[in-house]
Amino acid sequence: MTAVQLETRAPFSRPRARILVCEDEIFIALAEVDLLERHGYEVVGTVDTLEDALDTCERQRPDLVLLDIRLRGRGDGVEAAKEIRRRFRIPFIFVTAHCNDVTSQRAAAAEPAGYVAKPYNEGELLTAVDRALAA
Repeated sequence: MTAVQLETRAPFSRPRARILVCEDEIFIALAEVDLLERHGYEVVGTVDTLEDALDTCERQRPDLVLLDIRLRGRGDGVEAAKEIRRRFRIPFIFVTAHCNDVTSQRAAAAEPAGYVAKPYNEGELLTAVDRALAA
């Protein structure tokens, strides 16, 4: 290639990662969406139930799911995680404040790509997201 050809080539850019936020607290969900979008991620939706998480994964096929363990309605985030892994093979990160010993064991058995305890700082969440997407 000549120097002119190198200058006219489009620079390499990776596609924006697509993330689903599954959170039962609306203000936390909005804060996560804001943080992710400010750092170049595309948020494909925010949901607060197991059913909506599965439906959105089916329709949108995100690259990653941020998943609270406590959800509204039937089921919890651990159950959602297991179904997301089984049906779609989409990695997920648990982002939660609700974790006793039994829940911790259930969560670990779901094989998350990461775990972030609330309250978290922005760097913790972004690091977990970057690691999960790089794996």
